[in-house]
Amino acid sequence: MLRFPLNIKLILVTTAGVIKCEIIRATNEYILCKNVEYQGSDLGKLYIDRNMIVGFTDIFQQQSGEENIEKVIKRARILQFSDYDKKVSKG
Repeated sequence: MLRFPLNIKLILVTTAGVIKCEIIRATNEYILCKNVEYQGSDLGKLYIDRNMIVGFTDIFQQQSGEENIEKVIKRARILQFSDYDKKVSKG
């Protein structure tokens, strides 16, 4: 099973668009997210089908006091699941 970082604010890239959220639980079929923001709307908690997720980034963790969010977004890297799994395996 592909791993997601839990309880960290993330940006999920999905087939439906970009979602900002915190993942509470992940199974083989779905992920449960809280504090979901989609196209400017607050959706609260939401189940998302894992097959619809293309990638994710932990851009909010990379900020570390950065004043200009646009600079942070330009430096952000979208992680494909295979890259993240290798990164986690290496430690």
